[in-house]
Amino acid sequence: MESVLQLSSQKGKGKLFIVQFGEWGEVPFKLPGNKRAEDYAAALMLSSGLGVKALIREEIFRECVVSEIRAFEDIEIPAGIIHSVAELILYLSGIGSDKVKYTLEFLDICRGTVNSPTTMMKRIICSVFSGYTFETINDLSYQELINVFAQAEAMMLETGMIPNPYEFTNTASTKKTESADDLVNMAKRDMRDLNEMKGNLKNDPDRMQKLMDLKRKMAVRK
Repeated sequence: MESVLQLSSQKGKGKLFIVQFGEWGEVPFKLPGNKRAEDYAAALMLSSGLGVKALIREEIFRECVVSEIRAFEDIEIPAGIIHSVAELILYLSGIGSDKVKYTLEFLDICRGTVNSPTTMMKRIICSVFSGYTFETINDLSYQELINVFAQAEAMMLETGMIPNPYEFTNTASTKKTESADDLVNMAKRDMRDLNEMKGNLKNDPDRMQKLMDLKRKMAVRK
């Protein structure tokens, strides 16, 4: 298994994952529902025979792999791929010994997108128009999403739910990036200051402390 690619959902059916197995090819799959994944995990845990476990993993593979060719032509599937894909599906479904770690990491990713313009527009649309859900709204093109959001915003303005139109700001960092020449000149200046201070502090009782302070200052700039 080399890599896993995650694509956007299509027609509310969940996100599509594609796992690459070297030269053999790709296996596209989607995750089962949460309860379904828990049922599979329970079945695996209660099964003692390797043969039964293999059949359960095969069922997971058949249900979740979206390509009928990949899912049902067993003779073309190298040994281990069904097992690997089934285990990956369970892992991505939060089933495993490191479930807490995976959950926290994925939760951080989701929290990072909560205040993105697109997510905010989706949340506002769903709160105004009850016919939309986060799943169905993904079927809209970006232009359609903005248009529906404008309608939701207009309704909120008309009913007094919000006093002014929403404002979306660019939160990208505006910190100045030093050029290579700037960094070189800064380093030369620091070295000059350091050498000059060494000469002036020969008889200073606080010589070592002042030298350390300057070195720390130089380290912060790197």
